[in-house]
Amino acid sequence: MTRPILLPSFAAGELSPALQGRVDLAKYQVGLATCLNWFVHPFGGVSTRAGTAFVGETCDEGVRSRLIPFSFNTQQTYVLEFSDRKMRVVKEGGYVLEAGVAVAGITRASPGIVTTAAPHGLSSGDAIWLDGIEGMRELNRRRFTVTVMGGSTFALGSDTSGYGNWTEGGTAARVYTITTPYPESDLALLKYVQSADTMTLTHPSHAPRNLTRTGHAAWSLATITYAPTQQPPTGLVSSAAGSGFDYVVTAVAEETGEESVASSSVSATTQTSKITWTNAAGANSYNVYKGKNAVYGFIGRAGDGATGFTDTTVAPDTSDTPPEDKNPFDAADKYPGCSTYHEGRQWYARTNQKPQTLYSSASAAFNNMNTSSPSKDSDAITRTIASREVNEIRHLLSLNVLLVWTSGAVWKAWAGAQADVMTPANCAVKPQSYEGVSEIPPIATESAALYVTASAKKVRDVAYDFGSDSWAGRNVSILAGHLFETHGLEEWAYARDPHGIVWCVRSDGVLLAFTYLKEHDVYAWSRHVTDGRVESVAAVQEADETVLYLSVKRTVGGETKRFVERMASRGFKDVQAAWCVDSGIRHDGWNGEAGRTLAIAGTGYGAGEGVTLTATGHAPFGAASVGASYILRNGQNQVTVTVVSYIDANHAGATLDIAPHASLQDRPTEDWALASRALGGLWHLEGRELAVLADGSVQPNATVNNGTILLPRASGAILAGLPYVCDLETLGLEAGPPTLQGRQKVVNEVVLRVKDTRGLSAGPTADRLVDVKERSSEQQGFPTMLTTGDEHVLIDPAWNAAGRVFVRQAHPLPATVLAIIPRLETGA
Repeated sequence: MTRPILLPSFAAGELSPALQGRVDLAKYQVGLATCLNWFVHPFGGVSTRAGTAFVGETCDEGVRSRLIPFSFNTQQTYVLEFSDRKMRVVKEGGYVLEAGVAVAGITRASPGIVTTAAPHGLSSGDAIWLDGIEGMRELNRRRFTVTVMGGSTFALGSDTSGYGNWTEGGTAARVYTITTPYPESDLALLKYVQSADTMTLTHPSHAPRNLTRTGHAAWSLATITYAPTQQPPTGLVSSAAGSGFDYVVTAVAEETGEESVASSSVSATTQTSKITWTNAAGANSYNVYKGKNAVYGFIGRAGDGATGFTDTTVAPDTSDTPPEDKNPFDAADKYPGCSTYHEGRQWYARTNQKPQTLYSSASAAFNNMNTSSPSKDSDAITRTIASREVNEIRHLLSLNVLLVWTSGAVWKAWAGAQADVMTPANCAVKPQSYEGVSEIPPIATESAALYVTASAKKVRDVAYDFGSDSWAGRNVSILAGHLFETHGLEEWAYARDPHGIVWCVRSDGVLLAFTYLKEHDVYAWSRHVTDGRVESVAAVQEADETVLYLSVKRTVGGETKRFVERMASRGFKDVQAAWCVDSGIRHDGWNGEAGRTLAIAGTGYGAGEGVTLTATGHAPFGAASVGASYILRNGQNQVTVTVVSYIDANHAGATLDIAPHASLQDRPTEDWALASRALGGLWHLEGRELAVLADGSVQPNATVNNGTILLPRASGAILAGLPYVCDLETLGLEAGPPTLQGRQKVVNEVVLRVKDTRGLSAGPTADRLVDVKERSSEQQGFPTMLTTGDEHVLIDPAWNAAGRVFVRQAHPLPATVLAIIPRLETGA
């Protein structure tokens, strides 16, 4: 007798094989044996991951790059590619370019020589981007490294002799690049923290630097000068010049309240003299200090507009002294290894000389490390952790306390129970956990923080616990320990919206996805592979999604290539918008502007008959239009026409491929596309066999030749890229008591509850899969629609002790599985 078993959620993700006997665990009931190239939603369903779009080759394909996010706000975000002593900028899926220069000619030669209409200003070795070229279109949207031949000529380093003749147009723009002091070997330990348009970069072997943005292609990297921005007054003069009493003056900034260091001193013969000075720019008040026993103490303040300060024999207050110039990072082995912002100060930690010491700037003055004697509340802070072991500080994270992560423990730094904010006098450090952290920066989530332990093989969370008044956590990778047994994590990035996934780079190039929602006790892992090795990731907000960028090492034509790629949005509005290939390129010829229509009209509408193609609201036709194909669509009814003659800019003669539906006869439509049977721009995958999706229909795999693939029919939207397979396998079924473990089982039928899905197959094992039949009422030529609901599959049954269900997506199509309902028959 068969019975259905409901598997309503997969919120535990892929579980370790070591747990496959733990049917008593609640997580077992919502776990999976295999979750490959699927990610887990916080609500429990699983979806095939989106593919990636090709952004460009890395700075140097021979070395590993590091991707770092830069976010001024949610609208202005960048990904910075750090390579061997270079940095480039990626914005919204493309490398940032400098202003281009017009192309005046290109030779067909080896190498091709480009002549520009104005001096190009390039240097040999620069990378340029070509686009807008007519005739020699094989060069469009490609990057080349140039050799300068003259002020207006350069060689491309590529053989153009087999390309078409250049006829006109085109621009050459240099890929924006700046030099950095960081070699490839130092990139893994490069730490960063950002405030507005400035990012502070720290590394124990390099002086700290500020990376500042003033425009998309305007960035500067400068060593930080640790000194007050407010300058002291100059030219001090006493009305009773002479020796006896010494005075210094400091300036206080109008906007920030920052106090400068002391001015040069001036001496007077009496304590009733007037001290005058030349005002400092940006100051609105001045503090006056008088010397006593070689110590200067405060005696008064001159406000804005005052012409000086008159001493009236005021006794100096030596508990309030002028700031003293200080720079703790002024030499090798004194450079900090990490930094953050907390309570209005910039904090640093971990120099080679003092690996357990914390340093903070003065309050509200990030480049000011000055102190006073005795100290003031606004002074810079220095605090060394007192512990049994000397474990270097690796990260700082600002929450309601400052979490200090070392290689051997987690500490909190805070003002203590008797104060609100940290000052030199109120700065306590207390251990929270004796689990060290790796060099991967912790991630702050909505209500907790995540960190990778020192071994790089465990992930833990940490959150404030009111009961113990401490920061405590748990091992959130324990149920998927098999993913970390032989390879540790090297990088990660948090894609907050819309799914809340932490994407982790494993040392073997496998990408792990970690879905984490603490308040609902959701923590789930899945594996993601591509035809290559992922080496770096970064996530930035673009519009209403957090977008993942990846640096991927691939093999093309037997050579190692490194690409920056951008993970596509998983919010596919329909099957034509699906992006389920890697390192892909898309051409979209479908009209997207209202008011632009096409219409066909003729005396007959049989297949092969001639019609007139009329454009309204635009003028797309020219002599070169002959041979072009257009698709006209009304709902699911569509027809393809091929232009055979040019009449004028709004009219062309064409032939019909099939007899069109009446809704397309002499009726204008805005739903049309300029179709193509080829997709170019695939030079980065030359010689590779690609998966192809055209107008929502899966096409036979195609091999790239001269940067182009050919399709069997003209299509309006074409996507091509490296294929990947998505596998999902349930754990051994359990519906006790009494337990089903150890009994023979067979699944004859399975119901897949899906959402926006197409192209699945299912079976008991990977080698006994049955395709799900999905096409129903779609018109001829129109793609099969995505399905939402229950799909019933009569699978190829097999008796075994596990009773598992295996689901595969082997096509460049999306799938979301909400529940699996196998009909199970059990034996002895």
